[in-house]
Amino acid sequence: MRIRRVTRMSAKNLVSIARTRLARFYDSDYYVNYCFTIDAVILAAASRLVGARPVTCRERPYSVVVLFSAGGNTGDEAMLCAFLDNLSTTQDVLLICQDASRFAGITDSASSESRIVVGYSIPGFGVSGAISRLVHTYRFARAVKHATDIGVVGADMVDGIYSPSGSVSRLSILNASARRGVPVALLGFSWSSGAPKNVTKALRRVSNMSNVNLYVRDPASYSRLQSLDIYPICRVADMAFSIDVGRAASISTLSCDAIPRNYCIVNVSGLIGARMGGGAVPEYSNLVNTIIESLDIDVVLVPHVDRQWDSDVAAQLEVASHLVDERRIQLVDRRVSVADALALVRSSRFVVTGRMHLGILALRCGVPAIILSTQGKVEGLEELMPGLVRSVRPEVGFGAKVAEVLLQPAFHHHASDPRIADSSALVDAAEGAARRNFSYSIVGNSLSGSVV
Repeated sequence: MRIRRVTRMSAKNLVSIARTRLARFYDSDYYVNYCFTIDAVILAAASRLVGARPVTCRERPYSVVVLFSAGGNTGDEAMLCAFLDNLSTTQDVLLICQDASRFAGITDSASSESRIVVGYSIPGFGVSGAISRLVHTYRFARAVKHATDIGVVGADMVDGIYSPSGSVSRLSILNASARRGVPVALLGFSWSSGAPKNVTKALRRVSNMSNVNLYVRDPASYSRLQSLDIYPICRVADMAFSIDVGRAASISTLSCDAIPRNYCIVNVSGLIGARMGGGAVPEYSNLVNTIIESLDIDVVLVPHVDRQWDSDVAAQLEVASHLVDERRIQLVDRRVSVADALALVRSSRFVVTGRMHLGILALRCGVPAIILSTQGKVEGLEELMPGLVRSVRPEVGFGAKVAEVLLQPAFHHHASDPRIADSSALVDAAEGAARRNFSYSIVGNSLSGSVV
């Protein structure tokens, strides 16, 4: 009996030690070297193999866009829409992501007689471990074999704040792709001051490739990379700033009651709710009640993300149950599409959101936004569009802080108000900067972007 007990304890200790050492490996320079070596070898070998293309629909070159996303996020869809809006309407496009079925509506609508947009799924792509990545990299290599250029959507998935090993994995794919000799770009990404050292090392190695273009989406990230001596880099804006606002759908298609004429949008973030526990509910409830009572504006609750582990739909239902005047509240009962989001924000007075891309879509339409900053990535956006966007940290008391900003008369009026006279110029500048993301591509509509 004693021997069995000791054996069980020893097994548990061994598993614990193995997990600890594996975690250290993923967070070390050794993992950087492993990924960069393995991915380069596999991609080079696969590109030399002869065989039928696994994903393309016709025998002609195509552009590739890589989206490291599991879906369920309107922000990811907005960046994909922006990519498609800025390419030639005759260029075929291959979307590579974890689950292409989640983006089928966008790829299908973007296809036409002159171009085909195809989705290709690689489950776990960009977040896979040391062994499974061998298969994923091989499938990726075969998929991009005849690509003319490769664009990787960076956003906030590059600097290692969410997952250091995941960021190293993505940068390694970027590096291996560049070895094919075609233009490769890391599109519209941000860089945190707390980026892990091994991720910084990986980005530095990628930047040394002559055909890699790094497009940084905000002034703060640009300055951080300059301080790290990572060059060349081009300062742009988030890809979503270049989205075609003509995508806006009729508000009547949304699953909610009649949208009021005088309203604002509040997004209840499931991510913030998970981090604050029950503490987020009274903050949101007090904020919505203040908007109704002090500003006499109706509130439309709009979900931006709906995933099993992170749902705005569930979070807003909990907040709605604590509101005082339900007659002044409208709930959109599903995650909105990009078209729905544009339709809603363009007619709203202002937007309060815990999801950055909902704020960006509002700014794209010239509507002021307050963004609850969960990862410190909104500060650069404030610098890009001063006066039109504010950031507030989602901590105890954030509801009162947001209300304080909203009660400033200069903020809560629509952007057409003369008190925000420079909004149009800011939006135009952000759109122009966002279009520079696509200057790497031989088929992009904007070829004037220069690397600094």
